[in-house]
Amino acid sequence: MAKKQEVQCYWDADDREYGHSDPWEIVEHKEPGVISTIEHVAVVGVTFEAYLHPAEDSDTDDEFHVVEDTYEAAEAAIAKERMRRDAIQESSDD
Repeated sequence: MAKKQEVQCYWDADDREYGHSDPWEIVEHKEPGVISTIEHVAVVGVTFEAYLHPAEDSDTDDEFHVVEDTYEAAEAAIAKERMRRDAIQESSDD
């Protein structure tokens, strides 16, 4: 997982018009599973973040949240969770 950095402002790399106080403010406005490139204080640090709605087998109503250092790692984490959920769904359909 990405190292937590002490920063105060975040930007969506695709839309730098507005800064945000928390990366979640960017991610939550995307479709579930869409990976956002988050820039921190003039690109001092970059993380790749995404979320999925809570899984049916989750003990909480928290979203599945991914924070990674590379796009590929974020993509792999989302794909892995989707595959896990699909396997659970398939087994419950039997």
